Amino acid sequence: MKEVHVLAAWYDLIHCPGLFRKDNLYAYYFGEMSKFLYFKYLIESKGLWTPLIRCICLRVGCRNPLVQRILEVVRSVEVYGWSKFSEYVGRILAPKVKRLFNDVFPVFKDFMARVFNIDVGNIKELYVIYGFNPGSGLYGSLLHYHRDYIIVSNFVNEYVSPKLALDLIYHELLHAILRLHSLDLPDEVEEELIDSLTPEGYLSIYLGLTDKLNIGKGKISEVVSEYFKDKLFSKGIPIQYYIKRKLKR
Repeated sequence: MKEVHVLAAWYDLIHCPGLFRKDNLYAYYFGEMSKFLYFKYLIESKGLWTPLIRCICLRVGCRNPLVQRILEVVRSVEVYGWSKFSEYVGRILAPKVKRLFNDVFPVFKDFMARVFNIDVGNIKELYVIYGFNPGSGLYGSLLHYHRDYIIVSNFVNEYVSPKLALDLIYHELLHAILRLHSLDLPDEVEEELIDSLTPEGYLSIYLGLTDKLNIGKGKISEVVSEYFKDKLFSKGIPIQYYIKRKLKR
């Protein structure tokens, strides 16, 4: 659906590091962009990101007049080539990703139990918003999480394989799970930990999504590598406790 692509892209434009410096947004306040930045101002000042996401993705809570006004803006946006992309996702990519997700989810549950001591069997619904990425690289966001459902975005094109797309989905899913279980990790620690697991990390290999390990060289990445090299999960040590212990030294 075009509206969810627009919303997810808009969300990333505002929130993802490196896209825009938040304190310099005034410099982009002209032309068509000014309309989006003005409504961004309203959305954040009124706390409307979650209501918007719930309305567009779940079709609930849409009666707020301001939400309706913003929806009109979102629906008015042209996304070039959307019908072709939507057909590709609906007929080819999404069904393959869904089948693959169902195949590897039991393995993911085992990984989470062994590595984090977390039971993920109570996840009820996962919603994936597919948006078009005209460039290269993997991009996505955790848009909303709740004990009953999780909503993530995944920006792809026809060159992104189902395994690679699912690898990124698991990255965002991990963010939701760790926050729902209140692991109390600093944001930068959580991000580097998850980056070391997926995509192209230790979880990716465990799930059979890749045979290539590609992780960073930061302090947390080194601790994660040490954890798996020494197979500390087999000794009943949750990785989050191991990281916290290492950080205290």
